Amino acid sequence: MQPGTTTSFLCSAAEVGRFVVKFRALIILCVAIAPSIAARAQTAATATVVESERPLLPSWLKSGTVRFARFDGGALETRKTLLSEWAAQFTPQDREILANLYEKHADSMIDLLVQAKINFVWVTYSVGFSWHNEEAQRVAVRELVKKLHAHGIKAAAYVCAISVFWESMFKDDPQSVRWIMVGSDGIPYRYSDGHDAMRFVADINSPGWVEYQKRRVGAIIDDGLDAIFFDNPFLDSHPSEPVSVAHFFDQLLNYARREKKSAIPFSTNLGLYPPFNVLNRQMDFIFTEGWAEPGAWDNHWEVSNIRRDRLVKGLNPGVKPIVSEYSHFQKGDRSTSYLGARSEKLATAEAAAFGTSYTWDMEGPFDTALVTQNFKALESWSAISQYNGFLEDHPEIYADEVNVAPLAVILPDLNPDFDWPGDAKRLDFLARNSVLGDFRFASRITKKELAAYRGVIVPAYASLSAEQKEMIHDYQNNGGKVSIFAETSAATGLNGEILRPSEKGPMTDKSAEAQVLAEINSLAPDATHVELENAASHVLANVTSTRDGKALIIHVLNYGQTPFGELKVKLVVGKEFHTLVGRKPSLFSPDTKSAAFQKVQWKGSTLETTLPSVDTYSVVVVQ
Repeated sequence: MQPGTTTSFLCSAAEVGRFVVKFRALIILCVAIAPSIAARAQTAATATVVESERPLLPSWLKSGTVRFARFDGGALETRKTLLSEWAAQFTPQDREILANLYEKHADSMIDLLVQAKINFVWVTYSVGFSWHNEEAQRVAVRELVKKLHAHGIKAAAYVCAISVFWESMFKDDPQSVRWIMVGSDGIPYRYSDGHDAMRFVADINSPGWVEYQKRRVGAIIDDGLDAIFFDNPFLDSHPSEPVSVAHFFDQLLNYARREKKSAIPFSTNLGLYPPFNVLNRQMDFIFTEGWAEPGAWDNHWEVSNIRRDRLVKGLNPGVKPIVSEYSHFQKGDRSTSYLGARSEKLATAEAAAFGTSYTWDMEGPFDTALVTQNFKALESWSAISQYNGFLEDHPEIYADEVNVAPLAVILPDLNPDFDWPGDAKRLDFLARNSVLGDFRFASRITKKELAAYRGVIVPAYASLSAEQKEMIHDYQNNGGKVSIFAETSAATGLNGEILRPSEKGPMTDKSAEAQVLAEINSLAPDATHVELENAASHVLANVTSTRDGKALIIHVLNYGQTPFGELKVKLVVGKEFHTLVGRKPSLFSPDTKSAAFQKVQWKGSTLETTLPSVDTYSVVVVQ
């Protein structure tokens, strides 16, 4: 492809049908050898996983300073969408713009990225076609990356970890027939729960497939990209085990570090199921997806991203950068729509307030609307620019920030699926009431670690094992305070109705909710925590600190659709931050250039302030 030219569609639905007929013989071949492949695929990797050396992160990848966007595009990406069930609702215009995003529309899109203060993107490098078929994409990406770098934007190479478009791969690399994962019935696994007729799933235990992916890693390093993102190293529809995923990545990391002598950062998409999510220990930064559009509409207050953020942080302690893609919207999702301006602001602020970075997915409708100068899309983009500009202007607030969490919320072993859909009423209750607590799994915390917390909340006690219950009682017997949510046979687990602490009857009014909250607040009344007088609003807060403990930051988020006025905020400062008591606080907001308190006073170690109003996001800093 020549720069400036327009790329047309590469295949049609009719052509897909012809491919199926044309390569039926190859399917028969694959099925014929499937029993031997199945025997190999079902054997877990027996090699001992020895984690590769982890180099220091580059300065540009510092937690709290990353403003990331998905910049999927090019003819290869368009070809993938035509053969993928998830993109079935893309319009011809969506695909035409996507195909030309890296050439015809490259300069205008990069201008938009610069306007929005985005400093890190991924670009489509490899999606599972043959090395030969992906050559033109690699050429286009090399030129695009030069332009991105000229504007100070870092670029990760997007690579699908297990995607095999068999029409391309079997033709150009016939040996790839032996790299496919098959079931015990001898049938190859297909992508998208079997919906993608032209797309098989690779066996990550196959040495041949690992070598093919190493070749891609080597090319990415040689082409001068700044990071590598491997998408979907496993899918729920096929049985890859955590040990296989860990071994797969260790081989690629060792190749990059030892053979290529490169410290290029790696990331992947592991979902929220703990046995997989903890494999982020191998990664240099963490990517998550499936977060929901935050906000309050009618009788629904959507705060579920807070439990997702706390879960990921609980499984991956430290300050490793986390980027979170918001994929599910109140109406539609990322493949059919994009967020309005107010939701873009709230999503950006919510992620920053809880120590992650919001990821913009522009592929499809959003790209199309931006390229065609749609007013609503440009309004949303302006909101992104406004809030990213605020984050950029205040690195002292967000760089390596730490959640203040005097309490531990002890969770039973659970499978939240890939992105924890649905409700978890008891955890969302904690979020709505600004309870500051780390999420820790009872099976993954030691008695010593538990003892470090000022109090413990147990929202699903009946779901714990006898040994885990004993650990909670030992903590209690050693002087620790514990709040155990009441349960009945009809109200149990994380999604159980909240019951009165004393009467075990169903909650029917706010007074019962207040009783539960009062019990939680009594666990460590002198520990650092925040209280809002917001009983009739959709406002909540989180508290973070700088890593050196020299500043406390209250992040106030308004999930409502209109500004909230005269919000009273109370911050109790714990002894670990005693040097901050009496300091004059500062007020900041991306919504106004002249933020000022209505009232500020210290009563002992408690700061009491009144904010004149909270549009979407306000920040109180004590330092």
